Amino acid sequence: MNTYYTDITTQRIQIEGIFYTHWEIAMIRMNIPTDKQSFRQELFTFLSEWFNHQPTVLVHTSGSTGKPKPMRVEKESMMESACLTCSFLGLKENDTALLCMPLQYIAGKMVVIRSLVAGLNLLPVTPSGHPLKNLKKAPVFAAMIPMQVYNSLQVPEEKELLKQIHAYIESLPYSHEPKGLYDPIEYVLGLGGKRLRPVLMLLAYNLFKEDVQAIFSQATAIETYHNFTLLHDDLMDKADMRRGKPTVHKKWDENTAILSGDAMLILSFQFMMQGCPVEYTHQVMNIFSRTALEVCDGQQWDMEFESREDVTVDEYMEMIRLKTSVLLAGALKIGAVLGGASEKDAQLLYDFGIQIGLAFQLQDDYLDVYGDPLVFGKNIGGDILCNKKTFMLITALEKSDDKTRASLQEWLKAEDYVPAQKIEAVTAIYNKVGLQNICRDKINEYYHEGMRLLKEVNVEEEYKNNLSDFVMSLMERNL
Repeated sequence: MNTYYTDITTQRIQIEGIFYTHWEIAMIRMNIPTDKQSFRQELFTFLSEWFNHQPTVLVHTSGSTGKPKPMRVEKESMMESACLTCSFLGLKENDTALLCMPLQYIAGKMVVIRSLVAGLNLLPVTPSGHPLKNLKKAPVFAAMIPMQVYNSLQVPEEKELLKQIHAYIESLPYSHEPKGLYDPIEYVLGLGGKRLRPVLMLLAYNLFKEDVQAIFSQATAIETYHNFTLLHDDLMDKADMRRGKPTVHKKWDENTAILSGDAMLILSFQFMMQGCPVEYTHQVMNIFSRTALEVCDGQQWDMEFESREDVTVDEYMEMIRLKTSVLLAGALKIGAVLGGASEKDAQLLYDFGIQIGLAFQLQDDYLDVYGDPLVFGKNIGGDILCNKKTFMLITALEKSDDKTRASLQEWLKAEDYVPAQKIEAVTAIYNKVGLQNICRDKINEYYHEGMRLLKEVNVEEEYKNNLSDFVMSLMERNL
């Protein structure tokens, strides 16, 4: 009989993430052979021997009430699931997989394995290929498979929400008379984007209620407002392109951009009110109106920073809190409120959004210097070329010695230069100051504080996985 297994161990490991617990697992690192049938038979034999001491395993499944209930699963079912998993998940010859059989459930609750166990780029899935994220029932058997295999198999729940909110926005009747006012609105919203804010709102709502379609109008409101700010930002910045397409003031004219932007602002308030439960309307509109005004505050500070040479890191962090973080935080809090969350949980999600928003913006600053253009989605060095006041530049000016600071200021004043040379020279100064580590440490500080706040939300850990995984996926852009 062939041997396909190496490093077969049964051990207790600690998996750290949003939660902390211990699992006893069987780790079977395997080289997948060409002959899947013989492999399946051998795996079945091996598992049969291994499970002899464990004839049944307590798992949890959903009852008619939707609440977990215990049941016992025979070992044959687990072994069959394991074999099916390896046979049909698309593993190729000599691929490495890691099978994990959980033997412990904590306090009657299902706990799921996090990805990147033991530093391996693997993702836990059920036999059907579904990720172990926010499942309402425990799988019979779980397999760890390479990320690239999973990516070709399933659509994560946050992407499904993204698809739904895209479809909902596209279905809205924006296009009516006068077309000169509404066509630009339809054009802007049709440019796409990550739809980060509406997805965050839906994920926050989904922590407390299942019927996310009930707040699609409110999710559309937050996205409409965000795109309104981008439309006016492009005009103020005199930007020619947005997401690879001409900006509204270039495709039409500046007056159209102003008026269509104003209409988008009004529409965003209409969408927020539409279908909003009466008992939540006052609170939701207070959160939204305060958030909308704070974004304007942040934009004004950003404009004033352009002509100032003495901007501090603290001032910059307050500016990006207002310009970026509060809209993420507001989306989360509105979703929580509409979901019936307690005041404490709604505020925790708001504070979580603030911290994550700060981490996101610092990550953008970082990736503009150190990112991979293919991963980041745009060329690096743009902030350096336009002397944008970022965390990187402000910190470099604060921490440089006199000679290094003078060299940096010369590049800031230079009008005639080769772009690639300026990017290289300023990046070298950042490296000398140690900015790569300084910025990454700051990003991690805000990210982990956000995750600590999320952990305090009074919802079972398994229900937070979609939200935490969505945020984690955004933070894994080549950092």
